[in-house]
Amino acid sequence: MPKKRTNSRQFTTRDRAITAAALLVVGLAIFAFTRLQATHQRTRQTVDHQPQIPAGPDSARTDLPGKSEGAAAELGDDSVKLITQGNELLQRGQFDAAAERFRAALKEDPDQEDVHFNLGITLAKAGKKEEAKAEYLEALRIYPEYAEAHNNLGNLLLAENKLTEALAQFQAAIQASPESASAHNNVGTVLAREGKLVESIPYFSEAIRLKPDYADARCNLGNAYLGQNRVEESVAEFQKVLRSHPDFKPALKGLERARTRQ
Repeated sequence: MPKKRTNSRQFTTRDRAITAAALLVVGLAIFAFTRLQATHQRTRQTVDHQPQIPAGPDSARTDLPGKSEGAAAELGDDSVKLITQGNELLQRGQFDAAAERFRAALKEDPDQEDVHFNLGITLAKAGKKEEAKAEYLEALRIYPEYAEAHNNLGNLLLAENKLTEALAQFQAAIQASPESASAHNNVGTVLAREGKLVESIPYFSEAIRLKPDYADARCNLGNAYLGQNRVEESVAEFQKVLRSHPDFKPALKGLERARTRQ
């Protein structure tokens, strides 16, 4: 029977102080990486053959431990220290050292799904994709409804053009977390790559409903509309992006293409 994850994570004041400082910096570092990765993802459309932007990997977890109520009390000081060091090294780009810390923490407690998840991110950024996939799978073995792990694993499979396997992971992420805008965008991306533009549009639209300022998803929706010759709707989506992100290149290029159709 799969382990249940609860929302009632218990933290001591010291635990919060240790992890909170790393949270913002780690998030910014992962965001920069995901945007870089996203710009290299492409898809085929029936008309334009233009980029589709998948959501990048979810950021490292710093709200550790996460398995169950009272887990914080069970996790030793040494493990907390190793996890904190791993997060700090990860955000500094010292991937080998970060992986070493996370692995040391897992020796103390092998069933920390969040540590496996962070190790997966570390290995992926170090270019060790197969090892990263193994860590995401281990996190999912411990906690099968780990939406972020499904999403990150799906991104690695998508980068290998394993569309069927990637789609299954993104759909699992939605099932586990229906409010995940990135997972909806990623399902739409896979469907668009398969030439299923009509089917992709509801997923891009839902990603935008969940996150109205989601520039990547709006560009994807604009491209999908353009691929169906729904030019006015395409123009509207690109313009919405540019109102809040005037220098966003995918929207600028998309709008230029759409206007040539007009």
